Amino acid sequence: DYSNHVSVEPFSLVFDLGHDYFRAGYAGEEGPLHILESKVKRTKRNDGRYSYYVGTEPQKHREAVESLRVLKGGLVTDFDALESLWEYFLLEKFTHGANTLLYSEAKSDKKQREIITEILFEKFGFDATYVAPKTLLSLYASGRYTGFVIDCGFESTQTYAICEGYGLQKVIEVPIGGTHITEYLMTLLQKRYPSALLSYDVAEILKRNTAQVALDYNQALKSEELFVTQSVLNNEYKIGNESFNCAEILFQPSLYFEKNSPRSIPEVFKSRFLKLDDNLYNEMVSNVLLLGGCANLKNIDKRLHSEIEKMRLPITKPPKVILGNENWTWLGGSILASLSTFQKMWISREEYKYDGPSVVH
Repeated sequence: DYSNHVSVEPFSLVFDLGHDYFRAGYAGEEGPLHILESKVKRTKRNDGRYSYYVGTEPQKHREAVESLRVLKGGLVTDFDALESLWEYFLLEKFTHGANTLLYSEAKSDKKQREIITEILFEKFGFDATYVAPKTLLSLYASGRYTGFVIDCGFESTQTYAICEGYGLQKVIEVPIGGTHITEYLMTLLQKRYPSALLSYDVAEILKRNTAQVALDYNQALKSEELFVTQSVLNNEYKIGNESFNCAEILFQPSLYFEKNSPRSIPEVFKSRFLKLDDNLYNEMVSNVLLLGGCANLKNIDKRLHSEIEKMRLPITKPPKVILGNENWTWLGGSILASLSTFQKMWISREEYKYDGPSVVH
């Protein structure tokens, strides 16, 4: 029971579980104390159940070790794996202890919320907890309480309009994200290197090193092709137009999706924006927050700004696109959990005992 490790002082912890990385630290700090890959290793025991390992690889049966992502599509893949990840941090990394925990949520799911709440109270013995959406926390980190959030992550892109800290619309998810850019880059490079055996991992490295968004796609195609050479696993790759062609699918999904092509990011933005009350248009368009791994793509903010200008929206203020960084969700949680006005929002152990896990809704 983690409660045995809690200190006398009322520390609050903030956990941010992302697809790639897990960030953890104390509320009120400017950054997470610990960052670890959101992966857990597991081995199957003789009784058919699994043993989980975090931070270190089991010494025995290494050939049977399976690497498991704790989060996929915004949902937890294995709650035992999640427990082992949290247990590693709580017992090994946080010597001061804590009695409250704020947890960021990538995707709202009632059943998942209830299971997580039960784990935090029953397994780890916290006195209070709170589950907050990632989009809202990132907005807080930017110093804003109102804005239009576009979270372009690993497998999908979510859009969410927030006014004074309250969501105005249901979160809309579009199945296009960083993994599709990587897959499309693989396809493009296989045409250039037909005899090469390109793995997803190699394409992912090449994407992170070279992918960018063209400010004007048609003009970029007409321009002289420029090459950069990348060395990955002792193999050299010359990357030309592939660098911007792969990222263009965020703006022209049909380049990659042959069937059932999703809407582009600008299309989703426009349709969602125009459903807002028109008295919010100016404030929203001047506070467009771009989050997720795809926000690291060079020029993506400039291109999105240009696309919004082309929409001829009924606005009198110019659009402004703000790029979030990878720690913003955690930082927003740190800010929120340390506010005196927030303290009454915690879900207490007493409330949990009375209402059960459904108290989180």
